[in-house]
Amino acid sequence: MPALLDVDFVSQKVRAVLSQIDLLRTSDFPYAEPNSALGVLADVYRRDLERLTSLDETVDEHVRQQACAHANARVSQYYPVLGFILRSTNIRNAFEIYDPLLQMCQIVYGADAKLIMSSEWVFSPFTYPAVTDDLPHLMFIGLPSTEAGNSLIIPLAGHELGHSVWRRPVNRSVHISALDKQLQTELTAAYTTHWSDFQKMFGVTKPATELLTDLFLRSFWTQSYKLASRQIEELFCDVIGLRLFGESFLYSFIYLISPYIGDRAPHYPTLAARVNILLEAATRFSVDIPNGFASYFLDPSKKLNSADKFMLDMADAASNALATNLIVAVEAHIASTTMNLPTNAERDRIVKHFCALSPASDVKSLGDIINAGWKIRLDWDLWGDFGFNQTTKAEILNDLVFKTMEVSEFERLTADA
Repeated sequence: MPALLDVDFVSQKVRAVLSQIDLLRTSDFPYAEPNSALGVLADVYRRDLERLTSLDETVDEHVRQQACAHANARVSQYYPVLGFILRSTNIRNAFEIYDPLLQMCQIVYGADAKLIMSSEWVFSPFTYPAVTDDLPHLMFIGLPSTEAGNSLIIPLAGHELGHSVWRRPVNRSVHISALDKQLQTELTAAYTTHWSDFQKMFGVTKPATELLTDLFLRSFWTQSYKLASRQIEELFCDVIGLRLFGESFLYSFIYLISPYIGDRAPHYPTLAARVNILLEAATRFSVDIPNGFASYFLDPSKKLNSADKFMLDMADAASNALATNLIVAVEAHIASTTMNLPTNAERDRIVKHFCALSPASDVKSLGDIINAGWKIRLDWDLWGDFGFNQTTKAEILNDLVFKTMEVSEFERLTADA
């Protein structure tokens, strides 16, 4: 029997992961990033295995346990990533999306952005937290499996891209960095404004001036800050999705969320807050707003104890107060890039092509393509002369949108050549 069971067992798990990576690398990937990511992960696990192999009975027990814990954590941390990479090969994925979305990522995030897309059995687009130390600048964007072929909800990937921009570890946008300090100021103001309520609820007699210096008082503020920080990240991502895609982001938002999907998590803003910031941003960006947009959403009631409710209310107040700052930050960040933004004129030009059942060429942005698709989807009378049934309409529209993306990719590649 091996003397060090923990080292033996963890090593076996790491070797099993490495074997799985070797098997995955034999798959046919539609683009280079998945295979590249597997190579990086393989190097990570090999280093862990080498570290474990070097351990014996002479090594300090604490050091040994730390090495085993570190390797165990990495097996758990990147296990979902391996599954995601495998699913990125599934033919259910709409591979036409990949190139235009990658170009968008590289403009908005930076030229070092890498993208892996997949369909997922989660009914909401999502992203694994981008850019870990082991996988720098790599973004994983998943779309709902049943909606993976629905070209019109692609704008929601703009929200997921926003998470990568927000969490960029180095060379973070200066327009975003300033928001952290602004949030601290707004949260402190919220607590100060409601200080008498805070004192009664938590039995505190100390003045508000000690909020950030007294460790006991600061512990409550910190809990609210963590919630508010996540909330403004979500709001930022909504605004960046809107800025990149225009009105199609709003229609996609209605399509996926209306009136709501599940209970609110405390680190998410209320739907009312998300709707309000989208309306404010749409007005500022001159984006066409769907009629009655706010009426499509409802915040489900949530029961919390009085202490948790107070800290959440403070977080909500602080994140809501930053709405305009978030919009300005998104606008400034996008303006600092070379991103082509959608316009009504370009949208309408593409609509004319779609009305002739023809993909468009020489498109300016991915948002223009999706906006044109939504314009047809919301007014099927534009195709009234064709006599298509409902299913056929949706299939043909998806084909036109995806074909236009392919044309755009072809034009880009030939221009580069």
